[in-house]
Amino acid sequence: MYELSRVRLRTVGPAGARFHDVTLDLSGAGRPVGAEQGALFDATATTYRPSPASLVLLENGGGKSVLLKLVFSVVLPGRRHTVGTTNTRVLEKFVMPKDVSHIVLEWMNPLTGDLLLTGKVLAWRNQVASEVSDNLSERWYCLRPSDEINLRTLPMAVGTKSCTLDTYRDELQEAYAADQSLDLYWTRHQGDWTNRLQLLGIDPELFRYQREMNVDEGEAANWLKLDSDVKFVDFLLRAIVRSEEMDDLAALVSEHVERLAGRGLLLTEREFVAGALDLLGPIIELAEAARLSRRRAEQAARDVAELGRRLWVRARNEQDVVLGQRAKVVKSQEELDELTHAADRAEAIVTELRRRLADLKHKSAQRELTASEKGLSEAQALVAAWRETSTVHEYDDSIAQVRALTDLIGAEEEKARPALEERDIAARRLARSLWATADEAAQTASDELKRVAAGEKEKSAAQERAREAHRDATKAEHEAAQFTSGSQVCARTSTQPSPTVCCMTPLHCLGPWRPFRKDATTQPSASRIWNENGRS
Repeated sequence: MYELSRVRLRTVGPAGARFHDVTLDLSGAGRPVGAEQGALFDATATTYRPSPASLVLLENGGGKSVLLKLVFSVVLPGRRHTVGTTNTRVLEKFVMPKDVSHIVLEWMNPLTGDLLLTGKVLAWRNQVASEVSDNLSERWYCLRPSDEINLRTLPMAVGTKSCTLDTYRDELQEAYAADQSLDLYWTRHQGDWTNRLQLLGIDPELFRYQREMNVDEGEAANWLKLDSDVKFVDFLLRAIVRSEEMDDLAALVSEHVERLAGRGLLLTEREFVAGALDLLGPIIELAEAARLSRRRAEQAARDVAELGRRLWVRARNEQDVVLGQRAKVVKSQEELDELTHAADRAEAIVTELRRRLADLKHKSAQRELTASEKGLSEAQALVAAWRETSTVHEYDDSIAQVRALTDLIGAEEEKARPALEERDIAARRLARSLWATADEAAQTASDELKRVAAGEKEKSAAQERAREAHRDATKAEHEAAQFTSGSQVCARTSTQPSPTVCCMTPLHCLGPWRPFRKDATTQPSASRIWNENGRS
């Protein structure tokens, strides 16, 4: 699924909220592209996805609704799908008679960062606005942008003059012929454009849901309030079935429902009319026959009286006319003879004059034709010469550019050759030094491991020696305690005879324990122990 990155609107919109040439940029405000992972030493900038959510703040009448209508007209073809209204003649008000309106959307793939352009072009036929909607031409197209052809460089105008729809299409076709990676596609049919969007990964069905939610510029929650089974079924059918596929069925069902609703009334009316006709038929026939008979008798009497009067008047007039016509016939015959003779003579004169005039025109046309052919041949030769002059100049310029580029490439290669050789030598040296450093590091690591192992062994031996010294010190302390107690008993028996009693002095009376080393310099003697404890 693509994400909307930029929108370009040119010469479109009503007079109060018109877009002459506006680009709405939503790119570079989202997260980084998901599938993009730079190399280890790549210092290029990270590509970011378009803005996930945008807010457009404008005054009332500033063009917010117009913007939505124009954007949705590209991805949701069909004038009855216009956002925010059910009027099918909204787009006609957005295109002026002399305009060639452009609506172009730039999309970005959030996984790969690839761009896609989808556009729509509108123009009135013969640049004349009409009340007929079919006179507004609509074309849809899509392409993959490149460095030469992108959202900013689309050939919408030549200088300050806008290109016509056919010229704009021809320019894009020429660019596509030169660069097949544009993947250009044109169509004028809504169904083909919908299928193309689905192939590209842009689902018009999602935009149709948004159009339903914004049909009256309300909230989406109002659209999803399904408080009855009928509304839920209607919502489900509109979601899974195309409306154009069900139009014929809906019309047929509506017509059938109307017929069923009026069937009882029609049957009752038919029975009443049939009964009335059966009763009134004979009476109507007799009355009509009587009326016709009376009218025919009256008309016959009037016709007979009028015919007699006309016959008497005509007979009298015909006699006078016959006499007058006879005199006119004699006179007309004389005049006809004279006019026939004059006409024959005039016709002969006119024929001769036409022949002479045609001869003169023929000679003049021959002279003009010869002069025109001579001038034409000279003009053609001159035009051909001028045409070949531009070709010769272009050929000379091309030869000079090729020579200059060849010399420049050769010079640059000669300049870069020492640097390339030095780079190769330095690379080989660096590789050798890296291999030597790696070997030394491996040897050093091996020596360190050996030293660590030896240190562990020495540590274990030292701990064993410490434990042995501790045991020797404990044993010596015990022996010293026994020696002290024995000396005290002997002293008491020498001064005061008493029964033989053996007394053992507790170890805690000997003072705090001190660890003794095994060497003779630090080990206490028995006399020292006696001197320290005998005083007590």
